[in-house]
Amino acid sequence: MTRLSFNRHQWTAEHREIAEKICNGPRGRLSGPFPVLLQHPELALRIQELGQFLRFNGSLDDALREAAILVTARHWNAEYEWEAHEKLALSSGLHSDVIEGIRSRAVSPAASSLEAAIIRFCLELHGTGTVSDVTYDDAEETIGPRGVIELITICGYYAMVAMVLNVA
Repeated sequence: MTRLSFNRHQWTAEHREIAEKICNGPRGRLSGPFPVLLQHPELALRIQELGQFLRFNGSLDDALREAAILVTARHWNAEYEWEAHEKLALSSGLHSDVIEGIRSRAVSPAASSLEAAIIRFCLELHGTGTVSDVTYDDAEETIGPRGVIELITICGYYAMVAMVLNVA
């Protein structure tokens, strides 16, 4: 039995309006955590807007973003999130050996130095709740301070998504 189920016949005009906004955006559909989050329409919209920015308008290239999402999905054992983003990671050019390394919670030798810096940062952040100076400096050198902020936010956003999916 699915927890937090919320069927279309339960929707109000507000629910339909928010669902339409999500479906008419770059996602193109109501999937992932959004059918559940729609039970709180305003929150669903705000979460969707942040996710849309991070996924479609952020400064990190697709492969780096997807690597960070996969580290997060693996950390939280979020199967739906992993499966959806594994496909996106492959299509973004992230090598399958790098993805298998993330699945093992490690940095693959096949990872580029940039990918390795991002994966190490995310693994350490999820594993300890912070990052060492060496890990921080390596990430900042490769993606800059703005990129580091975005990376932290991606980890936090997708951790929240994983929690919603895992509870539901």
